[in-house]
Amino acid sequence: MRNLKVISLIFILSLVCNACFEIREKVTINKDGMGSYQMIMDFSASKKMFQMMLDLANTKEGDAVGLDENPLIGLDSAFITLSEELNLIKGISNAIGITDEANFLFGVELDFEDVEALNKALSKLDRGNENTDPEAYYIFDKKRRFEKTNQFNLQNLTNEMVPREDADSSEEMRAQLQELYDDVTYTVIIETEDRKIRDFSNEEAILSEDKKTLTFSKTLKELKEYDVDLGNLIRLR
Repeated sequence: MRNLKVISLIFILSLVCNACFEIREKVTINKDGMGSYQMIMDFSASKKMFQMMLDLANTKEGDAVGLDENPLIGLDSAFITLSEELNLIKGISNAIGITDEANFLFGVELDFEDVEALNKALSKLDRGNENTDPEAYYIFDKKRRFEKTNQFNLQNLTNEMVPREDADSSEEMRAQLQELYDDVTYTVIIETEDRKIRDFSNEEAILSEDKKTLTFSKTLKELKEYDVDLGNLIRLR
């Protein structure tokens, strides 16, 4: 993922504003194996932080902390560029960068013809290359089974956020950044449009009342430090 140094700055300003955010994925699957995918970095709970960033931009104070332009531009351009690259993958269409500055939502969404194409797109998102043996993040077969494997497809993105040691940061600052990183929530939503979910294997997932949506949520700390099982074998009606 390119041009995400802005995330480090967001973390630093988050300490001042006690801000938080969520990384949210949604996969919608149809009975023919086609569907849509959306990944959003949701900063909507951090409006105060973003307003502070916008106010600092192009000021002497902003220059002093490396904020010499609108910080949202970095997120906008990163996801717009990514969407253009995703549209070049066979089986992927309608990929667009989500750059909702009014509601502080940033990410990408796309349509896929089959799960193989989706896996290539997620490999591009995760590793920057869809051509070399893409991971099987999702599996779909004709027996009404759809599986989210235990592969985490946002490793590259979340690694960009990990606090790193540098000469200008104190131990206290690094500890605060690490705490903020640990509290980021990762949520994956699996949704069906033309079938209902009969059963699923991951007991920590939550099934909606209409039996069409599964939600699974963990913090980045839990994903990193504990043996969290992201896998979920879903059987459809």
